[in-house]
Amino acid sequence: MLPLLAVHAVAEYYRLHWKPPLSVGLLAANALIYLRPAFLHRILPSIHAVWFNPYLIFKKAFSQQKMEKKQEILKVSWRL
Repeated sequence: MLPLLAVHAVAEYYRLHWKPPLSVGLLAANALIYLRPAFLHRILPSIHAVWFNPYLIFKKAFSQQKMEKKQEILKVSWRL
């Protein structure tokens, strides 16, 4: 199924009058990362090292908000 999709994507690309090189490069990079050929195993990090971790995102966002509130309180107290 993937080879058929690749053939279709290449055929559609060649039908375009203007061929965007950046789009093709990004598409090729995504395909290589998704397929993970053996020669890229040493270079690409494992999925466990880069997966989406909402806990860390919320932790950083809330700590940033707390820090901004503290800085605002210090600015107000400095003016008094």
